[in-house]
Amino acid sequence: MHRLARDVVELELAPEDRPLIHEAGQFVYLTPRDGTLQAGCGEEHPYTLASAPQASHLRIGIKDLGDASHALQTVAPGSRVELEGPYGGFLPQHPPRRNVLWLGGGIGITPSSARREALPRARRPTDAPT
Repeated sequence: MHRLARDVVELELAPEDRPLIHEAGQFVYLTPRDGTLQAGCGEEHPYTLASAPQASHLRIGIKDLGDASHALQTVAPGSRVELEGPYGGFLPQHPPRRNVLWLGGGIGITPSSARREALPRARRPTDAPT
């Protein structure tokens, strides 16, 4: 777990079996299985994946917005979670024919972060800062 801001953490998840196949901008339902959490254990909540599709670990940014997301701000390293998904398609999968400008802020930046991380792997020319 990495603290990104006062009220935002990024969980880094390692697969037990096979990696999750996903596209940048998709989301999963995360269900924590840590019985020491004060809230949210066994409850599923949707979170956008912040990691690029080929990353070895999944990253999920979680903002403190309710009881369950508040509890996840202090989840113990090594805690088990279940994931369902991926779902959705926030970003187009084919590059546009002209330049685009991405703007994002707050916790809503996670889909753009995943796409930015995936750009160098796509081997397409880009002016996006990395």
